[in-house]
Amino acid sequence: MITIKSTTGMSDFEVFGVDGAQQGKLGIDKISIVVDVPKDQLVHYAEYGKELNLMIKAGFPMHWDTRVKKNGYRSSLRFKISGVQGTQRPLLQFGPYQEENGFMRLELNPNRLEAKGVAELKTELDLVTPHGWPSFLEWGKVTRVDASLDVPVPLDSIIWDSRYAVHRDRYLSNGRPETVYLGKKENGKSFVRVYDYNAKHAPDSLQPVTRIERQQKLDAPFSELAVLNNVFHGARLYSWRCPAPDNIPIGTWAMFREQVSRVGLTRALFFLQPELRASTKAHVVKYKSELIDLEASWVVWPAVVDGLGLTKPGPHGPNIPFIDASVPKDLLGQV
Repeated sequence: MITIKSTTGMSDFEVFGVDGAQQGKLGIDKISIVVDVPKDQLVHYAEYGKELNLMIKAGFPMHWDTRVKKNGYRSSLRFKISGVQGTQRPLLQFGPYQEENGFMRLELNPNRLEAKGVAELKTELDLVTPHGWPSFLEWGKVTRVDASLDVPVPLDSIIWDSRYAVHRDRYLSNGRPETVYLGKKENGKSFVRVYDYNAKHAPDSLQPVTRIERQQKLDAPFSELAVLNNVFHGARLYSWRCPAPDNIPIGTWAMFREQVSRVGLTRALFFLQPELRASTKAHVVKYKSELIDLEASWVVWPAVVDGLGLTKPGPHGPNIPFIDASVPKDLLGQV
């Protein structure tokens, strides 16, 4: 991460930068990894639940979570990582109801864990899973990733435009917008949330920060996470820095802006006369925010994945041997 001097009158903002441009801070808010353990290795997981229960009773830093959504698995536990509490703790689920789901599922928030927490998690997985972290690297596939981009602009200065019919928004007590949701969260393949980051995490901050999150459902090898295509591709966000067009009165423009903040650009255009819609949309799109570039920001995605250590071997290294699935023999060589 580097610090780039602001050219907009705001205080300096720490960002991942590309060629000196202020593009925002890119991160990973959530990732889900499913491990499809080969059938010839499942013998080592036959008593896995009992073994974990003994570890928990012995004081190992993890605990069962019976209230979490099952996601198709019988058992769920969370790892106690330093500085992370409650539902933000990494979640390990295992014992699928349906075989095709894969034997284990890991869900974590790398933004909260940071590189140190990810390393701590990999150490624990090396100790409590039969094949350790290498099983996630070898057999894991990413089923969901939530990428986040923090930009130094207030939420009410962003124009959103969505191809999705479903959207909703929430407002703070003072009437300021807090969150805009685009798309279907549960059943849709892609879901976008744009919200006032400081309202939730830093209410006393004088510098505005808006977080743009995109939830993407995938079926990609975990080892290829660093070369993932831009999950923000197709998201349309513009800036309200544009002045009113010459052919629209100031009062009409103000009402149009209010409609845009509530229903998005494309739908708000129907507030205007038909002959003004095409030219107005072209006018708005022309004024893209210099501080929001969803394509340029993605250039540093490989560095984000590498910096968090997600696809690197665990602290114990890549040489942890996969356990032999053959029947064990005693010292005399007798089965």
